[in-house]
Amino acid sequence: MLGANSSGLVVLLNRDFTKLILIAIIIAIPAGYLGSREWVSSFPYQIEPGVFKFLLAGVGSNLIAWLKVGYQSIRAAKANPVDSIRNE
Repeated sequence: MLGANSSGLVVLLNRDFTKLILIAIIIAIPAGYLGSREWVSSFPYQIEPGVFKFLLAGVGSNLIAWLKVGYQSIRAAKANPVDSIRNE
């Protein structure tokens, strides 16, 4: 058998996307926390924006990316390469 199997492709692609998402989360959490804290300070009733909400959003976006990339890579791995070349 030549090439990688489906699970190897899924793991490889998900690892790359996870790195990009983690970099985005590391940049977005402090910016979002400080921005929301500044925005909420102008209201008469204030709440403290918790970091947990930002982490939950990051985990949710990572989960969505895993599902989408996994589905697309499995679909591409199961496709017949001859059909792809024929349509090009």
